[in-house]
Amino acid sequence: MSVLTLDIVRQEYHIKGLSDRQIAEKYGVVRTAVTKFRSYHDIKSRAHSGDAGESLVKSKLENLGFQVDDMNKLQGKTHPYDLLVNKNIRVEVKTAKFLDNKWTFVLTNKHESGMVESAFNIRLPNGRIKKDLSLSSDIVILCALIGQEAMFFVMPSTAIPKDQQTLSVTANGKWAIWRDRWELIIK
Repeated sequence: MSVLTLDIVRQEYHIKGLSDRQIAEKYGVVRTAVTKFRSYHDIKSRAHSGDAGESLVKSKLENLGFQVDDMNKLQGKTHPYDLLVNKNIRVEVKTAKFLDNKWTFVLTNKHESGMVESAFNIRLPNGRIKKDLSLSSDIVILCALIGQEAMFFVMPSTAIPKDQQTLSVTANGKWAIWRDRWELIIK
């Protein structure tokens, strides 16, 4: 008899927010058992924070009167940028959740991600791959999540150094000058 029940998995996954791996460890099963259990019982995966951030940014831009195309939906997740604004402004969205009094935006991908060097991607000395944001986008929007709310930091892609691997952002820190700078996106 399986230790996993519908009530347990719903409670642990949706209410407590545990990952499949965390549930598997807690109940002494393999991660794939939890994943398959969720799939069999039609327990949908949670949206990733990156998807939530892109959706929030897209909505904000549309509310400001911009025409926005979601390139991840139109072209796939490997597209060099996330959103195309007014048919000519390339926007990269980075999302982070509030933790330890800051947001930490990760700008690199692990080697295991399968991301490879390309016209827009560079390999750093530590082996990680990173988009050269100055080549792949015109604007970077940091979506800083606090629960269901968000703050936005809007900046030219050239504001982030090419070799920067993470950005630690606080509401009043170094990056605060870019908060709500929507005027940088020319209509």
